[in-house]
Amino acid sequence: MYRIRRARPSDNDALIELERRVRVDLGPVALTFDRRPDFFAQHRLQEHPLVLVAEEAGEPVALMAGSWHDTWLGGRRRRLLYIHKARVPVERHGSGLAAVMALELGRRGRRWGVENGYWFIGPGNARAIAFAQRGGLASIVATAGLLHFETAVEAHRARQPRPVTPSEAKAVVGLLNRTHDGQELFRPYTLGSLNRRLSRSPEYGWGHLFGLDEADELAAVVGLWDQGRSLRVTSLDKATGQTHTVSRAVVADYGFRPRGERALAALLQQAAAVAASWGRQEVMITVPAASPLPDLLADLRPRLDSLCFFVTGDAGKDAGADLWVDPVYL
Repeated sequence: MYRIRRARPSDNDALIELERRVRVDLGPVALTFDRRPDFFAQHRLQEHPLVLVAEEAGEPVALMAGSWHDTWLGGRRRRLLYIHKARVPVERHGSGLAAVMALELGRRGRRWGVENGYWFIGPGNARAIAFAQRGGLASIVATAGLLHFETAVEAHRARQPRPVTPSEAKAVVGLLNRTHDGQELFRPYTLGSLNRRLSRSPEYGWGHLFGLDEADELAAVVGLWDQGRSLRVTSLDKATGQTHTVSRAVVADYGFRPRGERALAALLQQAAAVAASWGRQEVMITVPAASPLPDLLADLRPRLDSLCFFVTGDAGKDAGADLWVDPVYL
């Protein structure tokens, strides 16, 4: 008999070990996530995180996480629940446990006025896609891009980017909102919401924002989150048995002036140098489908992956194809 409850800080070590045991199957590749030493590090960056565990005989045996937030989808503001980290061991597949946990997440979200749930799922994760689409629960709306690039040797020698200060908050807000204007799931920043985002965790604050100037004005800005402090991802090639482990820095926010993609690319080169100084092997940034960044960052061996966006109910019927994917929720 399972008992589903909210995760507690004392569950940290048990949840780390549970997630390390549950591989995420992406077809030819399987991923393992190691969140030592702090399972909850990423959740502290989110607005309203909720981590549920299924407990049996007093021990956590499965987990599922979510986070609700207000955003824009299909032309209007909505309160949505992002569902992620469904980790059910293989010996419990087919037990219905994942469905029970998802229903409980939804029930708790509705207490706070959540209208719809959504997922981002890799196209090779057939089990997760089948779960999302079961019984017509959710439908795919669009795909989004994840661009990875290396913190290569040449990036180590790049000029260090200049820090952005709170006195530049108005300019930062302007660049962020201009860049992502009209993208689904992007809620325009205000000075207040930006400061709240940058104060949720010491791992992502004003000290993690960097800028590039042109003609004495801020032309591009990036916010760099050191995800690798509490996450290492190991990929297993099923055909060869080879494994590769990476820790990364993540661009949590970015913006640039009109036709300023080259300025952004130059700043990302500098951000790669920062990531390298942290001991990270790559940087990840979410990008729209037509982004020129893969070409502009060709020296850093960019790799473009995709995610499928699923949403429950009719929330996506009027949604456009251009998405903002906030990486603190991935």
